[in-house]
Amino acid sequence: MESIKKSLNSSETFGGSRTRFNVRDLIKRAFIDSLGTAVYISLVIVLIFSLRILPEPEDLIIVPIAMLLLFVCSAAITGFLVFGKPAMLYVDGKKKEAVYLLGYTIGMLVLITIIAFIFLIAYLKVSIPYILK
Repeated sequence: MESIKKSLNSSETFGGSRTRFNVRDLIKRAFIDSLGTAVYISLVIVLIFSLRILPEPEDLIIVPIAMLLLFVCSAAITGFLVFGKPAMLYVDGKKKEAVYLLGYTIGMLVLITIIAFIFLIAYLKVSIPYILK
């Protein structure tokens, strides 16, 4: 247990200079970034589902344009949330911190995705028997 505490608050050398490498801060930042990404995705989905109450649109050119713009904006926002801070750390010469932060962020996104699928499977197990009757 003591070795874990030491590693969580250890100082490591990056690029020849001695800097503070706090794994807890990296994990907290990764959690915030991945949670922000999940919340953003959820808000976009809520917006898309709320548009279903509108009348069926005619074949307008603006619909695919709007969807592609939403896709590009979403890619930019989620890209910033996932890769923004690691890229800044990398450019500042803190390459090891950048790689760790990116790994923790992607790992937490995978964990959030697994939790979402567990909820989906649990929901389907409950609702399928009622649908089949």
